[in-house]
Amino acid sequence: MVETREDGSVLYSFEEAVQITKGLVRPGLAVDELILLLLGLVDKPINGKVVMQKELFLLYNELKDHLNVVDPHFIKYKYGPFSIGVATLLELLESAGYIKILNKRSKRRAKYYLTAKGREAAKNVLNRLSSFLGEDVIARLKELRRGWDQLGHDGILRYVYQRFPQYREKAELKDKYIHVDWGVTEA
Repeated sequence: MVETREDGSVLYSFEEAVQITKGLVRPGLAVDELILLLLGLVDKPINGKVVMQKELFLLYNELKDHLNVVDPHFIKYKYGPFSIGVATLLELLESAGYIKILNKRSKRRAKYYLTAKGREAAKNVLNRLSSFLGEDVIARLKELRRGWDQLGHDGILRYVYQRFPQYREKAELKDKYIHVDWGVTEA
């Protein structure tokens, strides 16, 4: 029930107020949920520690303007953006049975998989976000994840350094990755 007062203010029922504010509040997303979301977008492992960090960095940057995503605090490091919090959460998620990490000691050969428990949690995150963002945005995120996966180790570094040049400063191999105009073709 909406009631307009003499002074021009509007009085809403509790239910109406909740409906109005739903559109104003962006859902929150914790870093562990961001990891589960990334792994759950495509039913395929992520190959390599560097690739995991970079894909998570890219996903965070895709979502931070649309959701209240907890900042993973990426710093400029040897291979571009790196988050010690993400590295720690990956270990914790494995300990809790949400993910499986194979070849942990290898930068390039490490593989990150969702377990059955992790797939269920990732599905819940996806469902929650799709109701807010819409299926078209979720489909775009899935497409982005597939594209990032195809870049591999060197390709994703080149892509991140191109889009976020400030993260090249402390990179050990920054001169190895030349400038590439992504998506630009000459006729």
